[in-house]
Amino acid sequence: MKYGVPLLLLLICGGPLQAGPKAPPALPELRLAAIFADSGEAASYDRASVAIVRHLTAQHNQSADRRFQLHLLEFDTQSSALGARRAAKQAVQANAHLVIGSNWSALSMAMAPVLQQARIPMLSPASTQNELTRTGQYIFRLNYNNNVLGAAAATFARQYLKARTAVVLTNQSQIYSQQLTDVFVRQFRASGGTVLLTADYLRDTINFKPQLQQVSRMGADVLFVPGYGQDVGTIIRQLRALPSLLPVLCADGCMADMYRYAGKDLRYTFGLFYWHPDLPGMAQHPFRLWLRSQNIGHFNAAPLVYDAMQLVLHAAGQLNEFSAEAMRLALARLHNYPGITGNVSFNRQREPEKTVQALDLSDPAVHYLGPVVSQQQVQELKP
Repeated sequence: MKYGVPLLLLLICGGPLQAGPKAPPALPELRLAAIFADSGEAASYDRASVAIVRHLTAQHNQSADRRFQLHLLEFDTQSSALGARRAAKQAVQANAHLVIGSNWSALSMAMAPVLQQARIPMLSPASTQNELTRTGQYIFRLNYNNNVLGAAAATFARQYLKARTAVVLTNQSQIYSQQLTDVFVRQFRASGGTVLLTADYLRDTINFKPQLQQVSRMGADVLFVPGYGQDVGTIIRQLRALPSLLPVLCADGCMADMYRYAGKDLRYTFGLFYWHPDLPGMAQHPFRLWLRSQNIGHFNAAPLVYDAMQLVLHAAGQLNEFSAEAMRLALARLHNYPGITGNVSFNRQREPEKTVQALDLSDPAVHYLGPVVSQQQVQELKP
């Protein structure tokens, strides 16, 4: 009798062939699109944000107890509204479940309508423009808006600096500066202060002496400059050259480049920001240690991007399967999440209810002064 090959193998091996160990089941995959500037004017500011996204993605995907895999998709805004809109469309075509980005308000405003229409949730780490989350229910922000920031500036000027009078220099080329000015003036007056002067300048201004000579004659208690690093730094340098010891207050937009333009005399200069290494619990925090290991300063959006990534990982961990709608609902349900930039609970407008932090910028070390304004005060100012 002739045996077939399978039976012959059975006889030789003494039994059925044993299958190898089963491969572990594939983990669910969350497609996360990170939309930041990899080229153009905003690239240097976004570099730390991109680095922390990549670091946390790799850390998560190498974790032994992970319940899902992160598939990171990166798209470049090219630092322009057109590029940001194109990047948002690329995220839609890639079937992203969620978008993190952008940091600059103008770029986020270009992305938001595209993602809202596609029903893909967007979490902007650092954008402050008031209108952003009004785009629709899929648009979230992690930073405070300009209403909150302007109110905090007025409260800090009145309560900490004991300012009874103020002057304001506004960059009329920037919505950021205009919105902060409007709220600061309202809140400062509402709290009993007097705004002696509001003067304007444009983005390309390099000589502020006419405005500063007028400011110096007013004899105010504080100068509020809600601008960006180049213009605020230049204003401070030219103001101190008069000389003048008028206290200067700026907001979060001034921090990144201010020291490059301000010169050495930063006496009586104060700023408002969302994070500082001396906040409670930060001494040995993994994020602070990562900043130090990468030799990255803290005047960028990386703290907010760190929180954004942690929020996404926490929200995704509540789900068994992923979709854009499931991620939107998971974000909306977050309550009192302990972020490094403050505990996060999104309100009905998908805005976080967080406190602004005050810094003394007079010393290069930058001293943390503490929290500024309560959310209750801010709510009273919202239109």
